[in-house]
Amino acid sequence: MAHFSTFLAGAALLALPFFAPAQGVLIGPAGGGTAAAGAALEVRSDTKGFLPPRLTYANRVGMTNAVAGMLVYQSDSPGGQPGAGYYYYTGGGWLPLQTQGDNLGNGVAGTNVNLNGNKLVGSAGSVGLRIDDLGSSRGADDNAVLDFIIGEKGVVLPRFNYQTREALGPTPPQGLVFFNTDTNHLNVFDGTSWQEVSTTASSATEYTYTAPGVHTYFVPDGVTSLHLEVAGASGSRLLGQALPGGGGTVSADIDVQPGDILYLLVGGTDGSNGDPAGSGGLSLSNTQPPARNPYGENGGGASEVRYVTRPPAPGTLPARNTTQLVAGGGGGGASYLTPSGNTRYTDGGAGGFRNTGPQTNQALDGGSTSNNTAYGGRGATSTAGGRRGSGSGGTDGAANLGGSITLSQSQVRQGFGPGGGGGGYFGGGSGTSGTGPNAGVGGGGGGASFALGNGRITNVVHQQGVNFGNGYIKLTVNP
Repeated sequence: MAHFSTFLAGAALLALPFFAPAQGVLIGPAGGGTAAAGAALEVRSDTKGFLPPRLTYANRVGMTNAVAGMLVYQSDSPGGQPGAGYYYYTGGGWLPLQTQGDNLGNGVAGTNVNLNGNKLVGSAGSVGLRIDDLGSSRGADDNAVLDFIIGEKGVVLPRFNYQTREALGPTPPQGLVFFNTDTNHLNVFDGTSWQEVSTTASSATEYTYTAPGVHTYFVPDGVTSLHLEVAGASGSRLLGQALPGGGGTVSADIDVQPGDILYLLVGGTDGSNGDPAGSGGLSLSNTQPPARNPYGENGGGASEVRYVTRPPAPGTLPARNTTQLVAGGGGGGASYLTPSGNTRYTDGGAGGFRNTGPQTNQALDGGSTSNNTAYGGRGATSTAGGRRGSGSGGTDGAANLGGSITLSQSQVRQGFGPGGGGGGYFGGGSGTSGTGPNAGVGGGGGGASFALGNGRITNVVHQQGVNFGNGYIKLTVNP
């Protein structure tokens, strides 16, 4: 009876409200001291463990009075349901405590799953990996190792360029696929070579670039020959007269290799073509650069094609001397002379060469308002820039650059406006001016065209002074 009375007293004690002392409650051997600082309850033993409530899966999910922080042990593993183990209640649902390994089971991840350098692997069984939006109850398709069941979303494949593709080596695995950021098309390795997958029935075979500046063309898989038509810009028409020298054109076929890059520089009538070094010569005052001379026209910028197998450093262009294939010479700028309101003007020299007859190796000279002094700039040749006119205030053409004007502000106020030389493989000389009984001005000389003389370039045809306005480059894929 004494033991039974003791049991009843203990049970009554457990039923009463219990207030823990400030230092916490320690459950352990007699004389074990006090609970650890900061612990409301400490269970201490060297030979026994803590046993929480044990529930079946059905008991756990059927609880209606669970509160956040509650901990239980699920004792069974019913088929298709989360298995045995510890579970805690978050206030919104039950989550398993991670035990041995990263057993994701059929639970719902509360945060992103970070593999942290580990692999995601599975068995070689018939069940694949299913990724869905939690709205589907079926498993992966029997024939799929990876099955997406998500509406209104797509799959983003690896994205990189030709240079990274080459770093994969000559024999990547058959079927390897990625999105090529150079061409904006899918690339697939068929076991022998890379194939580009177009989103249309047939890939485009002709491209025309008309905006002044730098463009790039990545040679796609399967393309080994291109036809180019490259036209330099004419001199500017800022003063409203149809007198600028026209830009020259060059057409040619070139042999290429897939993955290589063409840099396409389109010339503008303002003398630019996207190269920081400049192209066409400018008609400027040397005392107020870069203010435009109100009486002179700028030389046109050359259009050119540079060919590389590796891209240059970011933000730079490949050097001309090793990569330039074709250049269409820019036309020279027209000149104006307006003393006492009596305007006189001459035209700029035509850029480029003729394919036959005279000027097969030289662009045309700029015009001159005086018969006694040749104020017009000379046209460039395939080997040298054109000389400036015989007066004052100009510069010779040079490699890639047309001659520019260096008049004083006093000369500008008097109405002198020589024309700038056209840009090109070599630039045309600028016009110049003179005072006195032979006062006059001259137009700029045309810039030289160019086609690299090697086996890669064939079927070259030159035309002189045929393009007016900004330049252009037309690229056609040869069959």
